[in-house]
Amino acid sequence: MKYKRLFLILFVTLLSLGLNAKNTGRVVATLTLNDGIVIHGFASINSSGDKVTIEDIHKRKVSKFSSEKIKSLVIPPSGDDTTIVTYIPILVHQPWYPGKESQKPKMVTKVFDSHYVEGYTGVETDYAYTGSASFSYAVNTYYYRIKGEMRAYGYWKDINFSGFNLKKFLKYYLKRFPGIIDFINSNGIEKKAFLENPTMIMPLIDEAVRSGNYQIIEEK
Repeated sequence: MKYKRLFLILFVTLLSLGLNAKNTGRVVATLTLNDGIVIHGFASINSSGDKVTIEDIHKRKVSKFSSEKIKSLVIPPSGDDTTIVTYIPILVHQPWYPGKESQKPKMVTKVFDSHYVEGYTGVETDYAYTGSASFSYAVNTYYYRIKGEMRAYGYWKDINFSGFNLKKFLKYYLKRFPGIIDFINSNGIEKKAFLENPTMIMPLIDEAVRSGNYQIIEEK
């Protein structure tokens, strides 16, 4: 599945720091900066999604760039897969971190595009605690951006435990769309199908915006 591959690529980039250039399992990415400079090399995105590290294959030099200086990061196909994955920086609102508005763009990939709405997916590091121990793991995050708005708004973040109430989460993340809330309340979204492909919600958001059935947010 395309989205599972996107997650795998994102997860690998988080773990790829420190690998040397002789590792033939890596592909050469293309990093384009806002000032027009293009760098070809082995790239990774940090756990916050707001910085890219790249090892230039020509200069053998490792550089780090803030997402604010980046136009795009393109990763070519690998193996039998023919998909080209492009990351772009966008400002996001993450409702799972209330009161902590992101000030730096996150590197994300576009997975939906219509006349009214864009959909994106990214990855971030989450943490779990078990008694005295703690560990981190990568999770997919999903966003929508109504065209004309400054930020992309998170509507889902993968949850690493069973038994959670999907309706409760979606009704909170998508509360600006009353029609979608009604659809959720009528059991219109099947939990298993949504977890396999969270982007299935994007056409509903697109229709809500097209019909004007949504709350306008005053962005800061």
